[in-house]
Amino acid sequence: MQQQPQDQKSFLIGIGLILVVMAISQFFVWGPQQEAREAARQELQKSAAANSPSATDLGSSTNTAPVDRKEIISGSSSGGRVTFDAPALDGSISLKGARIDDLSMKRHFETLEKEEEVHLLSPEGSKGAYYAALGWRGDADKLPSVRTQWTQTAGSTLTPSSPITLSYETNELTFSRQIEIDDNYMFTYTDTVTNKGTEEVSIRPFGIMRQFGMPDDWSPFYILHEGAIGMATNKLKLKKYKNLDKGKDLSFTSQGGWIGLTQKYWMTAFVPAQSENIAVQARVVMEGLRPTYVASIEGMDRIIAPGQTISYAQRIFAGAKRVAVLDAYQKGETGQEAIPRFTDAVDWGNFWFFTKPFFWFLNIFNGWFGNFGLAILALTVIVKLAFFPIQNKAYASMAKMRKLMPQMEEIKKKYGDDRMKIQQETMELYKREKANPFSGCLPLIPQMFVFYGLYKTLFVTLEMRHEPFFGWIKDLSAPDPTSFMNLFGLLPFDPSAIPLIGMLSIGILPIMYGVTMWALQSLNPPPPDPTQRMMMQFLPIVFTFIFAGFAAGLVVYWTWSNILSIAQQYYIMRKNGVETQFDKFLKARFGKGAKPAE
Repeated sequence: MQQQPQDQKSFLIGIGLILVVMAISQFFVWGPQQEAREAARQELQKSAAANSPSATDLGSSTNTAPVDRKEIISGSSSGGRVTFDAPALDGSISLKGARIDDLSMKRHFETLEKEEEVHLLSPEGSKGAYYAALGWRGDADKLPSVRTQWTQTAGSTLTPSSPITLSYETNELTFSRQIEIDDNYMFTYTDTVTNKGTEEVSIRPFGIMRQFGMPDDWSPFYILHEGAIGMATNKLKLKKYKNLDKGKDLSFTSQGGWIGLTQKYWMTAFVPAQSENIAVQARVVMEGLRPTYVASIEGMDRIIAPGQTISYAQRIFAGAKRVAVLDAYQKGETGQEAIPRFTDAVDWGNFWFFTKPFFWFLNIFNGWFGNFGLAILALTVIVKLAFFPIQNKAYASMAKMRKLMPQMEEIKKKYGDDRMKIQQETMELYKREKANPFSGCLPLIPQMFVFYGLYKTLFVTLEMRHEPFFGWIKDLSAPDPTSFMNLFGLLPFDPSAIPLIGMLSIGILPIMYGVTMWALQSLNPPPPDPTQRMMMQFLPIVFTFIFAGFAAGLVVYWTWSNILSIAQQYYIMRKNGVETQFDKFLKARFGKGAKPAE
């Protein structure tokens, strides 16, 4: 049995190697996998016709070069438009199909300079084309589809206080559609249908959204769900883009629920009446070499007798996955019908019992301090307090093990190569001194789950996007922008723009993390094995490079956590009369150091 410090160091080495492999995979594995998926999409083209929706549902499409979205919006091809302006959204609805295909988010911008809003939906034919529309199917002729030309009959600009009304008429039916928008990201479509014919007709509502190609900012992160998302009978349904690419559709039936396409921070979703029986499908359709991701929803049949009028209201969510907003929709606090598990549109992951409480604490602390960076520091203190009892025992055990090191070395010298005898004598020493060589490792296991949970929380939640800390950290959701390659901004070039060099770019925060990791290691005795000792010496450097690509908020957490651990461990070791490597370092460099307690 090995001594406890070696077990802890071996554990850290293992974690370090795992993170190294993950970093290498990001550049050399996941990238090629994306290229393979592109090739798979071309193969899907051969079988796409059998699975593709009808032309009436999808509308026309081309494979020509994309046109600027502004040119399409201002042109006549969209059949006229109705603008909308709300506190969170602006854009326009095309009268062709009553499509929501021009939507930007006022509170979210592409860059920190806030020069351009994030465009979630764009017209067909533009770069990043993506739209949502509602219509009707059934046994009547010329029912409203995504290509139907509607007429605006009431209202001008759609706002939270002024809805608009559209109309459409066939030989048998008249359709009146009222569209409303709230203060956040929800549109409500209320269709009133009258049968003016002489025979009953059967029709059913449907919705379809089309996303032409992958989002511009899409990356194949293993821990992030992007793709189709739905809720059926209170169960979350997920299917990633890569699975849709492989022909693995998402389909289910349910009473109520919802269905949509989600990105890291944004989502578009159909929300039917929760009493409605629905059939849902999400799939990929190949158009030439371009994949189109389609999510559709279909409701119940309605039989309308001659002279009868029916109404049906359903909603379209299109916007940011801000937790407070989603929670209000989930609880029905907006005055509309509650939407089950709508906050689960945020990818909390399998460790939701960590990520949700972490977010709750971060949100509370951010409200108190007005800064997400300070909220992270406060959360770190909470986490350290939660682990304080078991860490104290672990550090006390480490101190005891440190005091036993001279006796263990004597045992090795005495019995030489007789490993069995060394093992027996070492166990007797542990038993006699009541030392547990493994107790120091126990806090590491839950801490790794905490690390992953916080990493996931900071990675997927919108609330930290473009949130500043202090000094040079302007966005806690992005890596540290500084780099030692250009002397932290003194040299006039951006290392991240240079291939290979950009991969080696390390900012101030990751360097601070590496220093604190080295200081934390210095509190422990070096491993007796030379190879292991050398690996331990390089581990802070390896972790520094790995953390250089992490969100600054996560590096802030881990650096601050290291500082608190250093203070806690140093105090306990000094209390137990142990001279640490840090004390030896001070003596070697400055000729002085703290005297061990008697």
